[in-house]
This record gives sequence, C-alpha cells and structure tokens, in this order.
Amino acid sequence: MNSLSQSIAVTFAVYLLLGIEAPLLQQLHLQYFAPDLALVAVLWCALRLPVVAGALTCLVVGFLKDGFVMGAPVGMHAEIFVILFLVGRYLAAKVPVRGLSTLVVSTVALSIAASSLFVLLSLIFDPYFESYRMVFRLMFPVALVTAPFSPVVFFVLDRVDALFARSSRRDGLI
Repeated sequence: MNSLSQSIAVTFAVYLLLGIEAPLLQQLHLQYFAPDLALVAVLWCALRLPVVAGALTCLVVGFLKDGFVMGAPVGMHAEIFVILFLVGRYLAAKVPVRGLSTLVVSTVALSIAASSLFVLLSLIFDPYFESYRMVFRLMFPVALVTAPFSPVVFFVLDRVDALFARSSRRDGLI
C-alpha cells in the first residue's frame, strides 16, 4: 500500500477511535483519566510510516484531537504530535520497539513528553493558561492509563493497514 492510502486509512481509523472514545468516557465520567489513543497512533506512525507521510498524518491526527479536546488552542495537539513523531522516529532508531514491554514503556515516555510539551507550549502561546499544576498532577496517571491501550491500538491500526494493503501476488487473469 502506498503511503498516501496508508495515511488516509490510519487517519480515518484514529478518527473512529476518538469518536468512540469521547462519548464513552463522557458517559463513564472519566474525562480526566482518558487514555490518549491518538498519541498511541502517533507512535504507530513513527514506527511504520515514512517521514513525510508520517509527519503529515500526525499533523492531521493532531488537528482531529484538537477538535475533541476543549480548552486547548487550535493546533496545539497537531504541533505536539508532529514533534513526538520526530522524537519517536529518533528513539525507534536507537531502541527497537519489538515487544510488548518496549511498546508500553515507549507509550509511557511519549505520554509524559506530550504532557510536558502541552504545558510548555501553553505557557508560551496562551497568556491565560494557569492549570499547569493539574496537567503535571495528572501526567503520570494519564500515562499509566494510556499504556495498556497501546497494544490494542497497534492491533487495530495493523489490521487497518493489512486491510488496505495490496497483495503482491496476482491470482487469475486480472
């Protein structure tokens, strides 16, 4: 599958995941301890997509995430996800993410980095941002809640990727 169709499929799958997650968490009153499924998708993109296609996919996924998060400046998650995509690609070159344990640890590390970047960029670009203590207080619980969902999101995105992949073997006359 070429990278454009791969990016579109991943973006659509993440949109569906976010669309399912938001009302479910609202119904269960778990908004503060929501797993960041889009962040796990960014890690998947860092490990599976080429640089340009992955960065553009993470940019679009970040804008989608901005639509589901109230109170964040527009483009905040888009910028964070592109930065984390590049960091994830760099770290994946140094430490291969092959097993469940490295996947979970990578997810926790990227989640903590995402929260730190959110506070840093909010302090720079939003003069009225004062809830940095709450973000720092929830940083580790959100990372620990996000980590168990990383194998599930990787499985879903791998299935979507395999669903749209073209078979290299031709059967029949066509």
